[in-house]
Parts: sequence; structure tokens; C-alpha cells
Amino acid sequence: MKLMNKSFVFVLMGMLVFAACKKDNPTPTDPNNPGGGNPPAPTNTELISAKPWQVATTRIIEQGQTDTANINIVGSANWRLTFAANGSGSIVGTFMNSGAMTWAFAANETRVDITKTGAAAVSYNYTATSLKRTIPNIQLTIVNSAGDSVGSVTGTVLEDWVKLP
Repeated sequence: MKLMNKSFVFVLMGMLVFAACKKDNPTPTDPNNPGGGNPPAPTNTELISAKPWQVATTRIIEQGQTDTANINIVGSANWRLTFAANGSGSIVGTFMNSGAMTWAFAANETRVDITKTGAAAVSYNYTATSLKRTIPNIQLTIVNSAGDSVGSVTGTVLEDWVKLP
């Protein structure tokens, strides 16, 4: 019986020593999250620059109309906006045409102002998941499937962008 008690005490002491040693070697602190717990939420700059953006929908309200209709803009499926964290980026397609750009947040990071090199700035309303822009009084040329002009339409275009998956 004494041998069993001594064995039990020995096992208990071993467990306590092991647990105490484990506490002497804590997990290193993450320098970006020194308080532990959940990591900090990404910044809007991290969110906007994480992936390229593509057009989700483009709609037009024709002058004198209240209803909206989808419009198919040739090549718009390939339009892209790419934002770099340093405030630079690139444009592919769009009403601004392709090229280099600079960008900056405005209005408490609810708006993104984009300036294509050599052009005037344009503004998009920003959320972590969408960019939206209204282009008033724009005239678009209507083309048939062969690319021939068949007329034009004037109205307000509504662009809605999302991040690529």
C-alpha cells in the first residue's frame, strides 16, 4: 500500500512539475496584436487593395425616364480597378480608359477619389464590399452585334463594382 501511495505522489509531483514548466514557456506575443485575442480588423486600405475590382452592374436612367435598365457596354466584363496600398493603381477599360492612377480616401473613408494620370478626378462611394459611382448626363453610342453605331442614348449611368473573388 505504501508503494502505491508513493507511486501516486510521484505521478502527482511529475504532473505538477510538467504543468509548471509549461507555464515558464509562454507563447510569444504577436507584435501586431500584443493584447492577444482576436486579431485587429483590417484597415480600409488593406481591404480596398486586397484584390482587383470588377464591374458588377452598369445601369442607365435615360433622360426623361424614371425606370432603369441594364445596359451592355462592350468589354465592360473586363474592366478592372486595382488599388495599391501606397495610393497608386491601374485602370483597365472603364469610362476613364486604361492607364495608371492615383487614389485616396475622402469623407471619413466613405469615398474614394481616383485620378487617372492626365485626367480629372472621379469619386466612388466606398464600402468594404462595393464601389458605386453616378455619371450624370452622359451620352452612350448604341452599337449592334457587328459593332456598327445604330444610335445613342443620353442619361445617368450607375456603376457598381465588387472585388474579384
